[in-house]
Amino acid sequence: MKKKLNFKFKSDLVVFILLILFLLIISRFQLSIEFKTLLSIALLFLLSKLISEREFKTKINNYALLASVLVFTIFTQNEFLNFEIISLDTPSYLVASQNVGSLQLPYQTQWESKGPLFMYLYNLLSFFSGDSFIYFKILNDLIVFFIVLVLFLTLKKFSSDINSYPILGVLLLSCLFSYIWYHNEHSELYVLIFLSVHFYLLNKVQTPGVIFFSLLLASLATLINQSTIIFIVCYIFVLIYRYKIKFSLQNNLSILFGIFLPHLFFIGLYVKNELLKIYISNYITLPLNYIEDNEFNLYELLMWLKRYFLFNESLYYSLIFLTLLLVISSRRILASDLSFNSLLYLLCSFAIYIIAGKNYQHHLFYTLYFFSILSVVLLNNKQIKIFFILIIVSFVQIFGTSYGNAYDNLANIDDIYQDYPMYNISKLIEKEFPNSDFSVLALDHVLILYYLNKENTSYIVHPSNNYEDYIVEELVKLNLLKTDKNSHFSHYIELEPDVIICSSINIIKGDPTYNQGFNCEITDYKKNYKKLEVDYIYENNLREYYFDPYRDLNIYIKNN
Repeated sequence: MKKKLNFKFKSDLVVFILLILFLLIISRFQLSIEFKTLLSIALLFLLSKLISEREFKTKINNYALLASVLVFTIFTQNEFLNFEIISLDTPSYLVASQNVGSLQLPYQTQWESKGPLFMYLYNLLSFFSGDSFIYFKILNDLIVFFIVLVLFLTLKKFSSDINSYPILGVLLLSCLFSYIWYHNEHSELYVLIFLSVHFYLLNKVQTPGVIFFSLLLASLATLINQSTIIFIVCYIFVLIYRYKIKFSLQNNLSILFGIFLPHLFFIGLYVKNELLKIYISNYITLPLNYIEDNEFNLYELLMWLKRYFLFNESLYYSLIFLTLLLVISSRRILASDLSFNSLLYLLCSFAIYIIAGKNYQHHLFYTLYFFSILSVVLLNNKQIKIFFILIIVSFVQIFGTSYGNAYDNLANIDDIYQDYPMYNISKLIEKEFPNSDFSVLALDHVLILYYLNKENTSYIVHPSNNYEDYIVEELVKLNLLKTDKNSHFSHYIELEPDVIICSSINIIKGDPTYNQGFNCEITDYKKNYKKLEVDYIYENNLREYYFDPYRDLNIYIKNN
């Protein structure tokens, strides 16, 4: 018996070595993605047949695993910390949230499309970072780790094999989040703070208390991103179909209070401040208008996969291999609550991506989370071994490529922050106003507003929202965005704020477009302004990871 086990161990070892060698060798050849995919997947399935069925066990200490993942997260998430901006959304969220709390409510003087709780969370992290943009970005790494930690606890508590599955799920999600698209401080990341814990509770015995807290967490998620209401519907379906919950008075009260309590709290605040119309609009009118312009494109999804191929081939093969296994293993999905619930939430997550129809990669945050759970739950002993090698190779390779840049960035945080282009431009503006008492209209490059700790003179913060007719028309209708006979741009320029920031060209629906609503050359028609020379700073390629060569920066200072 012992000899038989030794033989199986040696044969597995041979398979592991062959697989690692293959991954290293094939990555060196310049072959088409289609050929590499077919060849690799064929080999993976062949090796999964040759490998033994001996139960997969690992003896990695849980604390050591989590410590490794924390280090991995810190280094991979900060590989591009030297770039001032990765996502253009983050500066807008920072500006819209900087005065919420004791001073004002979200949407009161600055409008952003996300839920009010998101603004409070952004404000809180900005406070803990000392209003330092670079430390704010680093603090968000802890949110990534928290989400990975909850996934680990979910798999550890509810998986049939507590030794292997948590490791695989944690490593997979960590690798997927290490790509540049998921280094951003998007609302979806904050949603997962609550949604991950909600899903953890979903797999427990559904008592009235658990139902209340599960729905409370899901409701809080909707106060961050409106689209997550789909998970409330999903949860109710699980209660009825999977758990056969009876709608007793106690359960009904748990459901109603869990769903509506957070929203009733905010509705009370908005009624008190006579802002209920904008709250309702942000949760009904504007989201419905947003999804009307659906541009979902399957090609963009394939390009998303290809980007992972270019990022790390082993990780890409893992995604393809696991997706095919999910299809093959579909009959086993009903075998456990965890696998069934994971599939349902995965489908709901992907539905958000399709319904939104904008092909934004950050709309796949939830999909990656539930994919990481479902994929490892359904694997058999043979498939686990193959996937374990794939993900370990990916983990090591990604860390190796990220470590150098990340270490330099983290070792020189203060110097990097001082070199940020927009930060330096904000300092030039401050020099023009020694008493710090001035107003700013930013029609673009709103990160400068955050550095200056100034609100935007315009009600709209995010530059691209100025060109969405359904947003502008709704806000004008609610008398929150002011306009004149020309445009809302013209109205705010005519207010003659002390500083005007704008670009002559904007990317609208993917195309560089000259401004039609206003002339960004303010000094052509406003002789009481002077132009601030900032080109020598703005041309620094580190201002944006996705560097836009069309976008310019024009700053005008009103003469004293």
